[in-house]
Amino acid sequence: ALALLLSAARAEGLEVRRDHVAAALKRGARPMAGYGPLDYGWGLVDVPRAYAILESLARRGGDAVLSYRAEAESPEMAGLKGPAVHWRGAYHPKDGKNQTVTVKAVFPEALSADGRARFFQAFDLESTAPWLRLEKGSAFLKAEQGAAVPFTFDGAAMRKPGLYQARILGYLKGAGRDLGPDWAVPVSVVVPEDLSAGALLSRTVDGIKPARVERLFLRVPPEAGAVRVDLEA
Repeated sequence: ALALLLSAARAEGLEVRRDHVAAALKRGARPMAGYGPLDYGWGLVDVPRAYAILESLARRGGDAVLSYRAEAESPEMAGLKGPAVHWRGAYHPKDGKNQTVTVKAVFPEALSADGRARFFQAFDLESTAPWLRLEKGSAFLKAEQGAAVPFTFDGAAMRKPGLYQARILGYLKGAGRDLGPDWAVPVSVVVPEDLSAGALLSRTVDGIKPARVERLFLRVPPEAGAVRVDLEA
């Protein structure tokens, strides 16, 4: 995929940077039906779409900001913060829990201090799942200040045990959705089956398809010494 993009860029006389190509491959990737961001990352590579994005990014100029850094509360990560939002076990968010992710620009090394001070970017925001409600539709980045993106979990929509996956997407205002999101923050919530009070859990899974993963999450009570699992086809 990289060779095709670079070959086409050379044939068209297009000056590209390393981050141009990386961003184009990510932003041009497409979601895969039946999977989530934890399974496919940015998605399935689409070379023609990536090249269209590469052409657009190259025209922005050498000083353009193309990458961003996100930070959010994430209790499963070191320091309780990370570039993604991940909740699991007894800590999964209940209805109405509020949280904020902060997004900052990563400036090219060659960009001057004056260029950094004058930097301003506006984004349209989108949530890819109804249980993840954004509190506002836009975010603004100015200089080296981060943009706060508040959101709320709809606990009523996550009562059924399982893995809930979504992404918060930021699209450059006026650029159109065809260029893909400028940045994305993965959000995942694990709601486990609760085995408290010696509960007996029985599940039947029909028709597991090739290359698919069936996940069953169990919350074992802290006083339990063991859990017995019986599997049969």
